Amino acid sequence: METWVSPSKEKFYRRTCCSKSEGMARFYQVWASLDPHNINKTIKKYPGCLIECRDVTEGHTTKI
Repeated sequence: METWVSPSKEKFYRRTCCSKSEGMARFYQVWASLDPHNINKTIKKYPGCLIECRDVTEGHTTKI
């Protein structure tokens, strides 16, 4: 998820907003620029990544 969250956060904070309404307008502008296909692809891929991590570490959260 960091692949699309970090750039979105950066887009939002790139410009300073002087009022709540300006901030909300900026939020909706950044929100509208997100690609739902990429977000859905990331979410659908996530369980596979967790399974791969589990298999690589043999069920441990960290290597010993």
